[in-house]
Amino acid sequence: MKKWAKQREVLEKAAKDLSRRPFACEADARKAIELFLREYRHQPFILKGTVDEEIASSYARPGRPKKGEQPLNTVVYHAHIQIEEDREAMAHEKDLASTFVLITNLMDTKAYPDREVLKEYKEQNAVERQFRFLKQPVLLGPIFLKNKNRVEAMSFVFQLALLVAAYLEYRVRKSLEQEESPLILPGKRKSTNPTARALLEMFDYLLVVKQGSDRALINYQGPEVIRALELAGFGKEIYLFPPRGGG
Repeated sequence: MKKWAKQREVLEKAAKDLSRRPFACEADARKAIELFLREYRHQPFILKGTVDEEIASSYARPGRPKKGEQPLNTVVYHAHIQIEEDREAMAHEKDLASTFVLITNLMDTKAYPDREVLKEYKEQNAVERQFRFLKQPVLLGPIFLKNKNRVEAMSFVFQLALLVAAYLEYRVRKSLEQEESPLILPGKRKSTNPTARALLEMFDYLLVVKQGSDRALINYQGPEVIRALELAGFGKEIYLFPPRGGG
């Protein structure tokens, strides 16, 4: 996992910085190891510390030493950290990351086994995506209804509209699976999985002009709009020849 690789990188840098630091006595070096292990104790790695003794040579004054001047030797200690992967801790962390709780009121475990409940849960994403569109303030903000029955009726109309939009999206996507070229959305964006919102925005470019009993369809977007209609199973005739009683 990338997370563990990043954690190891941080650990190795911290261990390298610690190993470069000299200590005057072994006790101080071991105390530094203890603090290091305590700070990184929650990492999925096995950390072990050792202390090395080293003779450090230096001169009394900086610069080039005088001829025959002997260096001063002092004993210093360095703390070293060995890092190993904790396979058991990693496996436990992976299990936790891949485990989550689902609460359901579908009590018939034969009709709805765990895998079926999980499948239903994952498919809720499509439903939530549609309702996210409905919850936009730009759609609901201008609407004010005092009567409870009217609020319920408007809610039903909105849900019906979402159902139609979702079905439109489904039909176009299914048709595109049989096509070699993607649909070109406004802005020259290519898509093989257009959303209902993107499709409805395309249809906004269609304008119906009425003159007496005749109708003309003006298309500001180009052939891709008509293609989107055809992918949905319709044609421009639905604009030119609406059902009887249509406006």
